[in-house]
Amino acid sequence: MIKAQQIIPKTEHTYEEEITKPSTCTEEGIKTLTCTVCGDEKTEAIEKTDHTYEEEITKPSTCTEEGIKTLTCTVCGDEKTESIATIAHTEVTDAAEAASCIKEGKTEGSHCGVCGYVIKAQQIIPKTEHTYEEEITKPSTCAEEGIKTLTCTVCGDEKTEAIEKVAHTEVIDAAEAASCIKEGKTEGSHCSECGYVIKAQQIIPKTEHTYEEEITKPSTCTEEGIKTLTCTVCGDEKTESIATIAHTEVTDAAVSASCTRSGKTQGSHCSVCKKVIRVQNVIPMTAHQYQTKITKALVNKNGASIKSCIKCGSVLKRDIIYSPKTVELSSENYVYNGKEQKPDVVVKDSIGKVIGGRYYTVSYQGNKNTGIAEVKISFKDNYSGTLSKSFTIRPKSTGITKLEVKSNRLNLKWKKQKKQISGYEIQYSANKAFQGKTTKSILVKRASVSSKQIKKLKSGKKYYFRICTYKSVKVNGKTTRIPSDWSKVKVSKKIKAGG
Repeated sequence: MIKAQQIIPKTEHTYEEEITKPSTCTEEGIKTLTCTVCGDEKTEAIEKTDHTYEEEITKPSTCTEEGIKTLTCTVCGDEKTESIATIAHTEVTDAAEAASCIKEGKTEGSHCGVCGYVIKAQQIIPKTEHTYEEEITKPSTCAEEGIKTLTCTVCGDEKTEAIEKVAHTEVIDAAEAASCIKEGKTEGSHCSECGYVIKAQQIIPKTEHTYEEEITKPSTCTEEGIKTLTCTVCGDEKTESIATIAHTEVTDAAVSASCTRSGKTQGSHCSVCKKVIRVQNVIPMTAHQYQTKITKALVNKNGASIKSCIKCGSVLKRDIIYSPKTVELSSENYVYNGKEQKPDVVVKDSIGKVIGGRYYTVSYQGNKNTGIAEVKISFKDNYSGTLSKSFTIRPKSTGITKLEVKSNRLNLKWKKQKKQISGYEIQYSANKAFQGKTTKSILVKRASVSSKQIKKLKSGKKYYFRICTYKSVKVNGKTTRIPSDWSKVKVSKKIKAGG
């Protein structure tokens, strides 16, 4: 099978409908539905129709009461009643009445001519003000108010009111100048009719005297003078003192302060009377400006630290910097291990005091291989120069592995060392302290050898053996052997006699 067929569900019926019984307002109708494809048939109900009413007014409505209408179905005779809304009022206008100062008025209104219902209420209009005409019954003057009479033209109501006084007739009162002899007056005014003071004249106090002055005694810088003052108007006379004149100022020069003496500020005095005008103040001595000068200590010569004033040269503090003398190492002997050896360093000066590490740097030379290594101390800051100290890196030691006794001789074997050696030194003796004539040493000058036959040994004796490695190095142009530590001592059996 290439493509499977899928089941398609049945479709809905396609119905055509026919009304087989129409519906009425009392009974449902029927419609028949027939499928145009398969002829399937079914029926369905048709809803009842609405009543077909005819209406009759059985009670007309008025403006105060609703009416009634009766509705009857022309098909089935069904009957019902409905209310009819009230009709509009029959409006009659109520005329407006104008208000006056005698009585209140009313606004226009209206009411129903049938039932009397007030459609638009009339509003009360308050009484109006009186309408007055006025008559002056007593004229006013600048001294007294007048009177006017007011009469209402509508109702005859009457009242009186005051009339303000008229303005004064002003006359100027001339001013009078003041002098040192008499007081004066300012300009004023009054009414020529009633004498009323409109603007009061103010009293002007007497003026000061107008003096001319004459110097009758001149002043100096130490004594006041006198001047005589005479009034040009009235001849009044008085005397006044004249202030002393200014001093003739001479400058007193300032003196600068230093670290050895106090100074003075600038001042001044009068060259005439010698009075001090501006006092010279003492300026305290300035502080010393100290500076420390270092003379570096050399390896064979002391140095110094001198703190002195750069202005006056006075010395505040003088310290000796003792020369570096000795170098001590934490160890002067090491065994070769293939690593750089760096012993700790202590440097002391010529009086045995330790010099701090900040004053020097440490460098090492030849400090890895077997030989004589050197520590170099390079001084700085308060010190100058260098010191050296040597230490020894010895070759690694070995050990005796076998002693084989033969006739008047012995075969000796040891553990071979492969690095940093030149050969071996064998020492043997009939004395366990390795002293006396029987003590002998043999050099094996090849590092690759690991055995040696020892001859000419005395029979019947036992011998003590030990071995060390050595390295030949150049020191100061000469070849020197640097040995390792001795091995453990091995004791042989007694030497056999020769055959």
